Amino acid sequence: MGSLLGVLNPWQLYQFYGDHRILERSYEPMKHYMRYLDSIATNHIISWGLGDWMDTTADGNQSKPTRPKNTTVPFTSTCAYLLYYDILCQTAQLMNKPDESAGFAAKAEAIRSSINGRFFNATTGTYDKGSQTSYVLALLLDVPAKSDRMRVTENFKAQIARDNHHVTSGFVGIPFLLPYLTENGMGDLAWRIATQPTYPGWFDMIFTLNNSVLKEDWAGKLVQMPSLASPIGEWFYRSLGGIRPCEPGFKSIIIQPYTATLDWVKCDYDSPYGRIVSNWKREGDKLIMDVTIPTNTTATVYVPAKDEAGVTESGKPAAKADGVKFLRMENGAAVYATGSGVYQFKAMLTEAIK
Repeated sequence: MGSLLGVLNPWQLYQFYGDHRILERSYEPMKHYMRYLDSIATNHIISWGLGDWMDTTADGNQSKPTRPKNTTVPFTSTCAYLLYYDILCQTAQLMNKPDESAGFAAKAEAIRSSINGRFFNATTGTYDKGSQTSYVLALLLDVPAKSDRMRVTENFKAQIARDNHHVTSGFVGIPFLLPYLTENGMGDLAWRIATQPTYPGWFDMIFTLNNSVLKEDWAGKLVQMPSLASPIGEWFYRSLGGIRPCEPGFKSIIIQPYTATLDWVKCDYDSPYGRIVSNWKREGDKLIMDVTIPTNTTATVYVPAKDEAGVTESGKPAAKADGVKFLRMENGAAVYATGSGVYQFKAMLTEAIK
């Protein structure tokens, strides 16, 4: 639902290129569009929209696509409404308009409250109809109360299991599904969903159905646009290669590859500051990461490791290497701050990472 062109796209362009002029030009149109959404909302709930278009079931039924079945339109439309107000709040801060930003933040909190009031079952811990999309949107947008997040997350994982570890999301949920899982300690589930050989999934769409391009529907019959299937490309860069911006335009970079399944990944991205490289491979129990950070940028690099003491950079203990500072151990990774440069980290893997 909603104006991807008017609200989300300018924000995404700013995140990837760091040029705030796109937000300066878009700020007033953003506000106009949000006033329109305000006018059609009832108690902060929006019922208009196409919803999670092209969602599906995991039962192998490749019937003709219909309107969303797994998630209600009011839920996805209201989540978009919330996302846009979050973006508008941050944009107002960048435009040095603190009063407007505070007003947008209050509006976003009111929408969160309405989502919980309308769509959350406090007894079961489910959102809306309990679909993959409903859970990932609620968690991503920080809708559940802190006391409910664990229960909602467990329900999310249980729903993925009920879906036979296949993707069942449509246009709305699919861009967020794999990255959210991977970046929140559930990379094993993301990997299992992404590599399913049977319908519905990417392998089935391309190899089983003999398509040379990503399609609009999981059955691989519609050619109009690849919006449904193409988000896996971002996942390759963001999660398997682990490259993502920490600051707009990649002025500060995160390198956090998911290494628990593949034997190697070669990945580079041409940012506004230059080429970022995140290549890694396994050699027995050892992980080797070759990382390039462009000039005039910094990075936070996550090195999967048994402990920090066994990590080296260019043959030296990483903590003593030039341009490298150990920050902490976090979820089975040694985390380092680096400046620009070319680095080679080596580490012993834990049993869990193997």
